[in-house]
Amino acid sequence: MDMQIRDQLARQRTELANERTLLAYIRTSLGFVIVGVPALWWVTHPYVQGLGALSWQQD
Repeated sequence: MDMQIRDQLARQRTELANERTLLAYIRTSLGFVIVGVPALWWVTHPYVQGLGALSWQQD
């Protein structure tokens, strides 16, 4: 009985840790987009401006 409860709690801890990790990845990627796209527009280097144009290329 004690082993079943321990296994269940371990699975729950693992699921919560995975969820936290996924949310951290999403938060980090949103931060890169929020800061990176305007930075690409403001930088005057020609190669970087090309990357900024590509970031807004629509299909």
